[in-house]
Amino acid sequence: DQTVLQSTCLRVTTLCAYVPSAQVNDNHYFGLRFVVHNGGDNKYKYWYPPTGIPAERADVQNKTLLEPMKPPPPPGKAAIRAA
Repeated sequence: DQTVLQSTCLRVTTLCAYVPSAQVNDNHYFGLRFVVHNGGDNKYKYWYPPTGIPAERADVQNKTLLEPMKPPPPPGKAAIRAA
């Protein structure tokens, strides 16, 4: 259900507001529970995602962003000596 919630919030940016973890006095896995039970509209400083984020592949203008990430190059001799 977390994956569905995250993808929904990314597709419809005006639907969700985020409470920064520094404002939640509970385990970060149970942040939603804490906010729902202890919340109030004036208690938290919500963060909203920026608007205009493309949610569909067809809407992405820079197509290189859709390519898989390349693995990093193997470490060179200088990196091995530094370790």
